[in-house]
Amino acid sequence: MPRTTGSDDLYRLIHSLTTDEKGYFKKFALRHSQKESKHLQLFDAISKQTEFEEASLKKKFAGYVDMKGYLFEMILDSLQLGGILKDVIAECIKIWQHVQILKTKGLIKKALQLTRQGYEKAHECEVFWLEMAFRKELFNMSRLSWSLEEREKNVAGYFCDIQLITQKETEANKYHRLNQEYHTLSLKRDYGVGLSGNNFSHQTPVPSYTEPTLSVIGERMKLSAIDMYYHATGDESRAYEAAKKMYEFEKKLYLKNSPLSIFEKRVKSIRVLIIACFSLHKYEEAMALNREMVKTKSSSHLHNIENEIMHFSYNNCIMWALGKHEEGEQHYKTNFPHKMMEQYVSRFQMVMLEVQKFNLLLQFSNKNTTEVFKSIANLQQVTDKKDTTYYYKSAELLKVLTHIDANNYDVLPTLVPAVIKHLKNYGLTKFEKEIFLQLKNMNSSNRKIILNQILLKLKDANEQIWLFMALNLYTWCRQYTENKKLSELVPKQGVVQ
Repeated sequence: MPRTTGSDDLYRLIHSLTTDEKGYFKKFALRHSQKESKHLQLFDAISKQTEFEEASLKKKFAGYVDMKGYLFEMILDSLQLGGILKDVIAECIKIWQHVQILKTKGLIKKALQLTRQGYEKAHECEVFWLEMAFRKELFNMSRLSWSLEEREKNVAGYFCDIQLITQKETEANKYHRLNQEYHTLSLKRDYGVGLSGNNFSHQTPVPSYTEPTLSVIGERMKLSAIDMYYHATGDESRAYEAAKKMYEFEKKLYLKNSPLSIFEKRVKSIRVLIIACFSLHKYEEAMALNREMVKTKSSSHLHNIENEIMHFSYNNCIMWALGKHEEGEQHYKTNFPHKMMEQYVSRFQMVMLEVQKFNLLLQFSNKNTTEVFKSIANLQQVTDKKDTTYYYKSAELLKVLTHIDANNYDVLPTLVPAVIKHLKNYGLTKFEKEIFLQLKNMNSSNRKIILNQILLKLKDANEQIWLFMALNLYTWCRQYTENKKLSELVPKQGVVQ
């Protein structure tokens, strides 16, 4: 998102608000300020901006910098009071705050009642740090009324509980640490600076499925660590098996209506299995899982919106992988709620980009040249160098490939150097630059030779190249070297990260 100067965090926060959230904020703000409040005027001024522009705001509002910080905090406070967070941690923290207020006011009996309630909720939902805090508070508030015999008995039970909570948290942290180790090594391998699959296992051994765990969260973290391990070692069959176990574990909690069934974890387990299916070309299974994912509902409207957008992204990806490009593009045109794109792009930018990316690939596969260039422009409008490099480079590559598909070879000598120069700001790798330079020299007579050279490069390249600017370049090259339609060539690798 372009901006002129200063931080655009306040702009992004305001434009992420729903209509209801904006209305609630204004009611909240009026409780603390006058109707003509400068803070509300600043809020309205930023709301009306279509792009962040700070110079005019500084001229209009005296003390703009301080106002900006105060307004940011006011919006966060209104969202907190408005109940945007409806998870167990937020509920427990609210109980904790009420306990402290009641203690301050001398209502110890009621504070003790709420402390027990908070402790039971944190214990049931395995929020260890809050469980520990409530347990200590419960002990400190209760001990004043105990006899000597009661004190001796309850102190022993207290420290037994503290020890068990500590053990559970330590175990969960151990598996979380393994997750991060495996993920880091996976990235090192992908970028050509890590270990091969053979000696990777000697460095950090994988946990066993049968390794006992003390808590649901510990088991969840363990299964996630095993899944990440097999992704890191490139063992896609075992990664699929691990993803299946994660999926079954979360589904069992969900069907039991367990308090530990978390919507985000349930949906993530489905998404992890979908991506594992892509790696093994189990596209029909991925499609069934995608339907299951979108049927899984949360109490949060925004969770359900994100889920629906992800559903479109995976659907387009599967259609691409199955060669059903025309059907996929038609599904997007017919069913995608474009109002959703306008309203929620700032909240779900990365998910929106995934949807647009695969729609762009479907248009590209169908040779809809005009639509491809329109979609490239739309995609690049919502990208920036900080967190969307992958998508921006994807669009630039597709721009070049579309010209080649249209036999516009005469534009390549000018277009490709401009692309290379532009993408230097986006971290263009040496390998990517080499690919572009080969495409720059392509013409109708040497096309097959250059495509075969690129194919050889891709075969010998490190695994990260399969994510080369979002498009499976290997498949695109094969359509010409093997004289087949793109729709006849199922990608050699999955096309989702």
